[in-house]
Amino acid sequence: LKSKVEFFYSLDTIINDIEIKHAEKIDKITKESSCEISELKSKVAHLESNMLKIQSEKSHAETLYNEYKEQCDTLQNKYESLRNTSIALAASLSKSEEQTWQVQLLLTAKESEVNELKGSAMKTTDELNKQQLIIQVEK
Repeated sequence: LKSKVEFFYSLDTIINDIEIKHAEKIDKITKESSCEISELKSKVAHLESNMLKIQSEKSHAETLYNEYKEQCDTLQNKYESLRNTSIALAASLSKSEEQTWQVQLLLTAKESEVNELKGSAMKTTDELNKQQLIIQVEK
């Protein structure tokens, strides 16, 4: 009986030692895991912060892009409008030049007519003067 008691006592001591060692290992693993979990939580928080910054920068970049695109579209429309105006002005100028040339031709023709009329008027005046002289001489 005494040997059985000693056996159970030594078995109980061994079990207690094992339980203590397991408890120590569990405590050590728990502390290490807690540290790792804290580090991971910190890294996750840092990554979430970076992600928010990136999303904010992305949003800002999209806003700038949209503003730039709008300005480009406005400039393109202004360019097209100016181009069309330039084409219309060139056509109008060409038409004006043609009309100016036609007016110059008409003026030249009218000047010729006026010169002929002046010449005719001078001949008529000369004829009238001769007739007056003849009439005066006859009187």
